[in-house]
Amino acid sequence: MPSPAELEAVNCQLKLTLKDLENTQAQLIQTEKMSSLGQLVAGIAYEINNPVNFIDGNIIIVNEYIRDLLNLITLSQEYNYHLVSEIQAYIKEIDLDLIKEDLPKILSSMKMGAERISKLVLSLRPTNGQ
Repeated sequence: MPSPAELEAVNCQLKLTLKDLENTQAQLIQTEKMSSLGQLVAGIAYEINNPVNFIDGNIIIVNEYIRDLLNLITLSQEYNYHLVSEIQAYIKEIDLDLIKEDLPKILSSMKMGAERISKLVLSLRPTNGQ
């Protein structure tokens, strides 16, 4: 039969072992939470990436279309000095000069925004080591 001192020593060792197991369990739970969070972030990044790529790719085409349309408007104004008064009034109403100046800037800003989102999405993707 073990002595009280031996029982106390075994009891202390069991308490330490139990504490180690509790710490290990907490670490495993934290690791699992981080893994789940990583999977969630990767899924969100994937879902964001598709529409952002669509926007980014189409901004180039829209920019070309708008440039062509603005050139057409400019040419038509140059060759048709006597625009119908209703058209002239509408040109003033919409401030065509401002549109011609501002629209390419807006498209450029949209392109930069889409590129920033793409970079952010890439940074959220897991690396091969994870």
